[in-house]
Amino acid sequence: MGFLTAMMAILLLVAGLIIPLRWLLRVWMDERAVGAPLAIGALFAHVAIFMTLTFFFTLGAVIYSGLILLLIGASPYLTGRLYRRAATRMAEEDIVKYQRLLQRDPNHTAAHAALGDAYLTCARYDEAIAEYERALELDPHYCRGEIPKLRRARRMKEANER
Repeated sequence: MGFLTAMMAILLLVAGLIIPLRWLLRVWMDERAVGAPLAIGALFAHVAIFMTLTFFFTLGAVIYSGLILLLIGASPYLTGRLYRRAATRMAEEDIVKYQRLLQRDPNHTAAHAALGDAYLTCARYDEAIAEYERALELDPHYCRGEIPKLRRARRMKEANER
């Protein structure tokens, strides 16, 4: 393998690692670390496939690298979509938890505010607005930070209705 080919292989390997590394960083930045094992597995699988192709089938390595570069171009869209889906799933779990808490203590201000956040994540705007308003009604001083969220929920509801 010539020097230029080796440099190209290293460059493509580093470029191809961007997708799993970005995903891994995004997962680790999330407190719940839902998909960390999957991201680590994807990273190791990519390295193994690329190294095997580079040493045994150079044309295959070039084709594989081209596909990886295509994925890198699409990765902001794909990772954003996966992240939104995971956030919605987690918010739905949170809704159940906060509803249980509110059954025990209906005047729990923070639970109403957090439930509003979860509803907003799930695009359930009417419920989010009602929860933010209830939190503000219970403790206006504590919930001053919810006012921009309430405005945002109203704007998103209007935009969704159009």
